[in-house]
Amino acid sequence: MTNSTPTDVREFCAAIADVCDQTALLFLQDGGHFSVGDNPDSPWRTDRGYWFDELSSDRPAVWISEITSTYVSESAYQLKALGELLRAGQVTGTLDLLVRAVLERAGRVIWVLDTSVGLGTKVRAARAGLEVGVSFQHYREALHDLGIAPEDRLEIKSRDAEVRDLLLNKLATNRPPNDPDDEKSKPTKDMTRWTVEGESYPTFAAITQLAGTRCGLTAEQARGTYAGLCGYAHPSVVFARENRSLGPLGLPQFEYRASDIEKVSRMGVLTFLEATRHCASYYESGLDVLDALIAPIHQRVDELGTLAPEILPQAAT
Repeated sequence: MTNSTPTDVREFCAAIADVCDQTALLFLQDGGHFSVGDNPDSPWRTDRGYWFDELSSDRPAVWISEITSTYVSESAYQLKALGELLRAGQVTGTLDLLVRAVLERAGRVIWVLDTSVGLGTKVRAARAGLEVGVSFQHYREALHDLGIAPEDRLEIKSRDAEVRDLLLNKLATNRPPNDPDDEKSKPTKDMTRWTVEGESYPTFAAITQLAGTRCGLTAEQARGTYAGLCGYAHPSVVFARENRSLGPLGLPQFEYRASDIEKVSRMGVLTFLEATRHCASYYESGLDVLDALIAPIHQRVDELGTLAPEILPQAAT
């Protein structure tokens, strides 16, 4: 990672790209996953033993492993893609979209493994089950809408049922109030409305708020950041006015301020780092070593944040 001082927007984008690459490599350079520590009292081993004894299943451990490895891996590649686009000066229509994707994935990891509120093992199992179960629900709905034959959907239906059965039969699961479902013995089919061990499936805005507060933002700033990212990621001529002006022949051209690029990119980098710290802590794979690698990234991010307001915008970034 270079520590040269950028003097214009393109040099600044290249410096941010270096930060994105270095951040992604914290995960990708070791083959796409962190090793699992040997401490018999590590959180993941304690959880797994409890689930075996109390739930007669280690499925929550499998769920958490899949959630963390999948979402952190995807986020790492999204940061690498962001770095490539920053170097190429092609962030129009992509910057906010990619950072939003990182926040949504890294935020889910932070939510499932969150230790700041003293989550118990059953609550962690509930959060993981809701994440996997809602994922199955959305996948099955897509297959149905695509017209995939019912017999070709049997395996997915069976795996979905396994998740639902464990949540229903082993954990405290409640139906939402005034549920129109006539079957009073079980929750509605829509798992986004379930409450399991007092937990419900959070919206992406709520996830980003949680992640943002872990990265030093207030709840309001985190909500506003996500609302802005969605505004730029979705079609919106009003949001686009922030960066759009008329160029030669009346065609639109786009200008980006270094300070705006830095703020958005910073959020993606810091949220990803926080998710990797949660993984390292949960699996006890070397949090001290990870923090030592993270420290220079934090320092560089702070340096670029100080420089950003002094760099004038350029067109067609």
